[in-house]
Amino acid sequence: MALHIACGDITDVTKENDIFYINTTEDFLYDLLKSEENYKDLKNALNNFGINKFEIIKKEKKLTKSQEDILNLKNIFGDKLIIE
Repeated sequence: MALHIACGDITDVTKENDIFYINTTEDFLYDLLKSEENYKDLKNALNNFGINKFEIIKKEKKLTKSQEDILNLKNIFGDKLIIE
């Protein structure tokens, strides 16, 4: 059941050559997909669609411009920075 719900959160996939890539920035999703039982279930499900080779990739989260700005300001002003 958890695998079924987790698959709904997968939004970044690519296919290059014969390899299907599942990309995520979320630790919990990556760990869930890589667990032995879920990996086996995912492999069986993808095989039903003719996908025999796949990889699960953990990508780094990208900060938005606003998040970058806040991080830079916090580095300059430290705990004195108050964001409202």
